[in-house]
Amino acid sequence: RVLLVGPSDSGKSTLARVLTAYAVKLGRTPLLVDLDPSGNNLLSVPGALACSPVAPDAVSVTTHGNDGSIPNGTTSLVFWYGSTDATASQELFK
Repeated sequence: RVLLVGPSDSGKSTLARVLTAYAVKLGRTPLLVDLDPSGNNLLSVPGALACSPVAPDAVSVTTHGNDGSIPNGTTSLVFWYGSTDATASQELFK
């Protein structure tokens, strides 16, 4: 289990992509969880919290998104938070 935290623009999303691809290469099916409702979502639209298992075809060279996102062949669980500010409704995180 890995939890990535840090200041804005410190490479958290990039490291998440690298670790996810590495886990898939080892034959695992990692569960990628995106708890950042800001505009830098890996799995869904801004204002959403999401998680999804990542299949091997999602990180291959031919299917990897040009925008840096991780395409997914499985269905993600997505909760639309309704705001790109995580402090807007803190009771939802409890």
